[in-house]
Amino acid sequence: PLQTPVRTYPPLNSNAAKVVRGGAGRHAASDSSLKNALGSSKSLYGDSPSCRTDSGVDPHAEVRGVKEYSYSGVFGVNATQSDVYDNVAAPLVDGLFPQTSNSDELGESALLFTLGVTNAGKTHTVMGTGFETKADMKKMQKEGFAPNKDWGIIPRSLDHMLSRVNSLNEQASSAGQPQLQMYMSYLEIYNEQIYDLLPDKASAAPRRPCDGPPTLKLRESRRGRIFVRGLVRHAVSNVRQGLELAQTAKNN
Repeated sequence: PLQTPVRTYPPLNSNAAKVVRGGAGRHAASDSSLKNALGSSKSLYGDSPSCRTDSGVDPHAEVRGVKEYSYSGVFGVNATQSDVYDNVAAPLVDGLFPQTSNSDELGESALLFTLGVTNAGKTHTVMGTGFETKADMKKMQKEGFAPNKDWGIIPRSLDHMLSRVNSLNEQASSAGQPQLQMYMSYLEIYNEQIYDLLPDKASAAPRRPCDGPPTLKLRESRRGRIFVRGLVRHAVSNVRQGLELAQTAKNN
């Protein structure tokens, strides 16, 4: 099933935390329960399935002009980047690799996306901070590029995946088997157009400045696999390479 956790961002005294709820009884949220949910540093799971519908709307909710939805987890304002990654993204990364030592089967794919209004904290959750400048890179190099507390999902995923790839390659090397190579692509979808944010400028066809960046097209292979034709893949062998590529894509 599709997991839909929510990360709360507004402080307790903000307007977003003062939603006026109608009704009373067991389905009305009290001030204390709101503070417990928003102030928790832990992810909350296990809400009652009986209060869910197929659309995720709580049929018992009584809210003035607002629909209420059920989520698979709630991260409070004190939740750390590590809390979010360990509960949301880490299981997806683990699912891409063999689950047992005697298995060589790799996962097909994993999907994770964030949704929220402007200034809701999407970039903070996905990218985080601590690697934007040359000084940050030098500091991380001294520390062996170990994840710091401010890293978001993408930097932590890079570190997690490369760790698993290196471990599998060590086993493959001792057994005389082919080794894995990790690649990274970065695209943007804007106004229903697809753009490569890490294009190979050396091999790109010449274009006039007024043409703008080239757009890419979705295609389907004979095996039914959906892919973006022309999307450039960049080999990534360490965390630094991945972070530098991510920063380049962010600036494009």
